[in-house]
Parts: sequence; C-alpha cells; structure tokens
Amino acid sequence: MTRVRGTEHELDEAYAGGSATRMKKTLELQIGESTVTLETGAIGLQANGAVMAREGETIVYTTACASRDRTGDGSFVPLTVNYQERFSAAGKTAGGYKKRDGGLRENETLKARLVDRPIRPMMYKGWGYETQVLQWLMSFDAERSTDALAITAASAALAVSNIPLKKPVCGVRVGLMPGSNEPIVNPTSEQMKESRLDLVLAGTDDAVLMIEGFCDFLTTDEMLRAIEKGHQAVSKACKEIEAWAAEVAPPKMMDKLIVPPEGVDEAVEALVGEELAAAIVIPIKQERGATIGAARERAVEALKEQFEVRALFSFSRWYSHELDFAFFSSFFALYRFAATASLEKLLVAAQLRAHTLT
Repeated sequence: MTRVRGTEHELDEAYAGGSATRMKKTLELQIGESTVTLETGAIGLQANGAVMAREGETIVYTTACASRDRTGDGSFVPLTVNYQERFSAAGKTAGGYKKRDGGLRENETLKARLVDRPIRPMMYKGWGYETQVLQWLMSFDAERSTDALAITAASAALAVSNIPLKKPVCGVRVGLMPGSNEPIVNPTSEQMKESRLDLVLAGTDDAVLMIEGFCDFLTTDEMLRAIEKGHQAVSKACKEIEAWAAEVAPPKMMDKLIVPPEGVDEAVEALVGEELAAAIVIPIKQERGATIGAARERAVEALKEQFEVRALFSFSRWYSHELDFAFFSSFFALYRFAATASLEKLLVAAQLRAHTLT
C-alpha cells in the first residue's frame, strides 16, 4: 500500500522499478461489411478499462473510470458519457485551443447520448460510484460514421474493466439499397447516400436495446428484416466480446453494489403498503408528500432493528444507513404499484371535478 494525497491505494502490479510491462490484447470482430479491432492493455492502464477501437483508419479511444468513493445511493446510475471529435483526426491542425478543438458541438452531444442510451440499462442497479466513459476520435477516414463504433467501444471498455456490467453491448448501422431486399450491416458512407434506410441499432446477444433512424417508406416486413439482420450481427459480436473480456478483464466489483437486505421489500409492503396506496390519491401535493414521508419514517423506525444497518461516508456527503437506501427503493416500487392500482380512482376523481366545473 502507498499513501497518495492522504489516501491509501494499492500499487499497480504492472509497475516495477518505475517501468511498466504492457501486454497488448486484441480482438478482431467481423461486423457486417466492416472489420472492427478492439485493443486493450497498451495505453490507459490507470483507467478501470481502456479500449482502442479501430474500423479501417477510424480510431476511437475510450476509457471507463469509476470513483474510489461511493457518491450515490444506488437508486440511479451515476454514469456520464462524453464523446469528443478532434480536428486533428481528419488531418487538420490549427494554432490555439479554440481553433484546434473548438467547443462541444451538437453532433458530439447527440453521439454521447446515443452511446449512453443502450449502456445505462446494462449497469447494475445499486451501483453508486460515479462512472465516466470518455471517448476521443483520434483518427477518421470518412469511410463510415462513428456512432455505431462508439457504442461498441464504450461497451468494450466497460467489459474489460472491473466495473460491474450485465452484458456487453454492440452497435451497428443498417442500410437498404434501392431495388434490394437484403439489408446491409455497417455500409459505407457512399452506400448510405443511396440507402433507403438509415438505422442505428444497439443490443446484447439476446435482445435489441435501441433503434434510431429514418427510412424512405419501407414496409413493416422490410423494417423487421433490417432489425433482425442488424441484431444477428450484434449478437455474434457481443458473444465474442464477452468471451474476450472473460480472459482479459479483472474481477468485477460486485461486492460494491448496494443490495437491499433480503425480505425488506415484503416487510415494507406488509407494514405500510395500504397506507401508500391511499396516499397516492391525495390530490394536494403537500399533504401527499407529508403522508408518504410519515409512512417512510414509521417503516424505518419499526424495521431498523430487524435488518443490518451500516454507516456510509463519502467526501463531504454522508448517508445515515444502507437500510435507508433499501427502504427508499422499496417505497418507490410500492409507490409505482399504488399509482397503477389507483388509476381508476384518479380517473373517477378527474371526471367528478370536470362534472363539477361544468
């Protein structure tokens, strides 16, 4: 162990005598019309996971980093995705930062959201550590767009890290040429100029997580065929990434997940379930919030001796009890259930108010 800025950390085993032994580990994927190469172990060794993704002469460098201290309660994944394109990737170099890289452009923000959308559901519920996925476009050959490659690179960086991830994700672009019934996976930019379909698809080995794009009056069967063809390519790539990650990735930090004590959901529901169902139909916001808060406090007070309580601390913020997180999750699950169960009551109340006003 060594102390750095007042905190103890384990020394990187790869560093000995001021040098590092770097062993590059590579995976080559054939995804539709393109070949994607994923490389790790060469650079970014201080990140939890780092991948250099290549498609032709296009290169996207991606790192995945998680904070050492817990900052969230596990009810929401603290994930941030940033994607940045540099003018130097296309061979343009100008003096001055503003001229060289410029500010964040709308296209970069949209691609970051496109990456975030399929990755976020694959993060485990209960992960409370601030996580950043940072992507830089290092080289661009204009042969294909980078959005599908960015999704695959982000997933691969998380897969080879110790950050918990349910399954790897892969992204593809699907096109359909005029006069053809066979979709093309990862077509070139020239092919996309004539394509009747521009579809970005992301998924795992057994499910489609996201589709986004537009088409030129395709039939339902043509669209379904395109999604099916895209997912076939995604499924094959995800299985290969998962097998590769099993060889090169360190153990996942599953012990860091905030898991509600066993039986707490049932105990909370039995104690205050009916009270929550009645509270959800209270029309005045202040009264509704006070009733729900009182029920929550009563449940915590009644059950805190039954379940394990463990203090949590982080930088300047602190959370009283891990049990409180479990109750928070259980309450909102019950809150949603009560909302669904009380839908008819809400509709009747709305109809009565409308009748009174008329």
